[in-house]
Amino acid sequence: MELFTAFDRAVASTADVVKATPAGQMSAPTPCTQWDVRALLTRVHVTPLGEMPGPALAGFTTLDILVHGWDLATATGQPADLDGRLAAHVLGFAGQAITPDTRAPRIGPPLAVAPGAPVTHQLVAFLGRQP
Repeated sequence: MELFTAFDRAVASTADVVKATPAGQMSAPTPCTQWDVRALLTRVHVTPLGEMPGPALAGFTTLDILVHGWDLATATGQPADLDGRLAAHVLGFAGQAITPDTRAPRIGPPLAVAPGAPVTHQLVAFLGRQP
């Protein structure tokens, strides 16, 4: 199986399991005896941006994958318009999670965009990229 096909399938498979996990089973043990369900989904992770709970790490990982995909598309002359709903979701997360204190040195200052600019442009400009 090709690497990226395997990646897509692994993410989709795990996402389906996470979405179907009942809230009442957070204390259920897992085959990994040191963790219960809650620890798998909400434990604190050490990252280059400091410690963060699982959902925040998932948000930053989604942002990173999406925006670096835009970077790659832009650099290689491929279509760079992102899925509007996904870009809006990631922009909402970024607007809440990225503060002036957490921008530097990895994220540039936000750039201005015209009113009514496409959400892809709003997102990348918020992250310091020229749309």
